[in-house]
Amino acid sequence: MLLLAVLATSVSSLLVKLADAPGVVTAMWRNIFAAAVVLPFAVWRGAGELRTLSGRERFYLGVSGVALGLHFATWMTSLDYTSVASSVFFVTITPIFVSLGSQFILHERVSWPVWVAVMITVGGGVIIIGVDLRGPQGWTELLGDALALAGALFVTVYLLVGRTLRPKLHLMSYIGVVYTVAAVTITVAAFTMGFRVVGYASRTWLMFALLALVPSLVGHSTYNWALRHVASYVISVVNLGEPVIAIVLAFLFLDETPTPLKILGGAVLLGGIFLAIYFTRRREALPQPID
Repeated sequence: MLLLAVLATSVSSLLVKLADAPGVVTAMWRNIFAAAVVLPFAVWRGAGELRTLSGRERFYLGVSGVALGLHFATWMTSLDYTSVASSVFFVTITPIFVSLGSQFILHERVSWPVWVAVMITVGGGVIIIGVDLRGPQGWTELLGDALALAGALFVTVYLLVGRTLRPKLHLMSYIGVVYTVAAVTITVAAFTMGFRVVGYASRTWLMFALLALVPSLVGHSTYNWALRHVASYVISVVNLGEPVIAIVLAFLFLDETPTPLKILGGAVLLGGIFLAIYFTRRREALPQPID
């Protein structure tokens, strides 16, 4: 299931580029379309479950949705300023943040072999983006990298809160609220910043719909399902396979040719993912599924 999620989310950067619209607007319509699909199921399936949550848990559920919305807004905007490889790496550097949060906030002990594996994956990502950071538009790419890094911080909050609340809620109950709050968050941001939100070409609307269908409804929903079964840092480490797939898609459809160094970085990154999964799956006691 996690492989399906990685494949689904890996097409995000390609679809964002093909949409040819401001990142905030693309994020807005992606989340509006996704929320429109899942919200009716959430109301039908999970209204009773939501009433059982405490006030603090409802607050954190809202925080998760806001964090997801800000993640999409910052990361999709980063693609306007930097390459697919750089953006996707920085936004998937979340294992560092999630591992810290898992250990010090959720009290999920992260063993030293997992830390080593995480550092290997990060080292592979550094190789991937090395060439991009030496490009002629250094300051512009630096802005894009900073926006993608902000997206990583926001998705870390989203994952950590989800790890806490998902065991108490059905999948549809959780994503129905989170996707809706994310859509509202980005819509407010888009109108506040004065973006044009309508009047785009048919291909752009198609990309908006595909972003909602594939990366959100298939990819992110699968990750949220997995939060009930595995620790959040494991999901985040597995998601580091996304840069490799994204680079291949960028080569095939956007004429971004990967260099030998990027290929080497991808091999190192995948090796780190394999080690992290190997060390975590041997020791982790998983909760019983409720879905």
